[in-house]
Amino acid sequence: MRFVYIDAVVFALWMIFVESDPWPKLTLAVSLEAIFLSTFVMIGQNRQAAFQQAKADHDFVEQELELKSNTELTRAIPGLRRRSIVASSRAPSARRATPERPTSGKSLNASSPAAPRPASHPRIRPRTAKCERRGRPGPSWR
Repeated sequence: MRFVYIDAVVFALWMIFVESDPWPKLTLAVSLEAIFLSTFVMIGQNRQAAFQQAKADHDFVEQELELKSNTELTRAIPGLRRRSIVASSRAPSARRATPERPTSGKSLNASSPAAPRPASHPRIRPRTAKCERRGRPGPSWR
C-alpha cells in the first residue's frame, strides 16, 4: 500500500510544480508504470505457479512410493500369516492349555480369561417386530 501513496504524492507534485500542461506526459508515465506493474505481477504469478507445480510433483512422487510400499505390504500379509500358522503349529510351547474354571463359589473376575462375555454387542440391536411386519430386515444385519 505504501507504493500507492508514494505514486499519488509523486503525481500530485508533478502536476502542480513540474509541468504547466501535465496531462500528456502524465498519461505516458502512468501507462508505462501500468505496463511494468502488470509485467511484475505476471512474473510473480509464474514463479508461484512453478513453485506449486514443483510441490504437486513432489507430493505425487511421495504418494506413489507410499502406494507401492502399501501394496507390497498388503501382498506380503497372506504369506506372513501362513508362516505364522505353520510356525505356531510346530512349536509345542505355542499351544496353551485352556484356563480352569474355579469350582468354589467365588465369582469370576472381569479380567479373567474365563469371564462370561456379554450376549451381544451394545450397538447391534435384535430384530424388532415392527421391521419384520414390514418385510424388511431389522437392524441386526449391522
